[in-house]
Amino acid sequence: MKVFWVSLISDAFRDYFEADIAFMSGGGIRDALPKGKVTLKTVYAILPFSNPVHLFELSGEDVIRFLEQGLLGIEKLSGDFLQVSGLQYAFRLGENGKAELTDVQIKGKPIDLEQKYTVVMNEFMRLGGGSFDPIPDEKIKKHIHNGSIDSEVLKAYVTRFDTLKILQYGRILVE
Repeated sequence: MKVFWVSLISDAFRDYFEADIAFMSGGGIRDALPKGKVTLKTVYAILPFSNPVHLFELSGEDVIRFLEQGLLGIEKLSGDFLQVSGLQYAFRLGENGKAELTDVQIKGKPIDLEQKYTVVMNEFMRLGGGSFDPIPDEKIKKHIHNGSIDSEVLKAYVTRFDTLKILQYGRILVE
């Protein structure tokens, strides 16, 4: 039995960088997590692209815009659908089939549009892959890359635990 455990990757990113928020697009996840022992081969099957992972400081407004872009192709089951760590968001499908973001909360409180948050994502998303707009350099207050590759970050995270537990708690809600 295999389980698509996509929040594990965003949790690993957020933990590794001690960030407020982490994003991972569903299209970058290429295999499922099998039940049983997680091997290096498993990690590279899940994240095969060796994508660098970066930490940025973005405003709440920028975080909202990124979430909205992740919803653009949901009616086509696009790979841009965001998996998250550190926040919860809700959306609804309008009459035209387009998704509309309805709520974003961090630590149980509405996101502050003016506040700066540390945000982790892979380079593909940061550079405008999929339906995402590139994050312009002037929006990036803090750009840290220490050579971290997505699969290496995931490997470091899973090797810390004897048993991995699924921690789904309503991160993404459909109204």
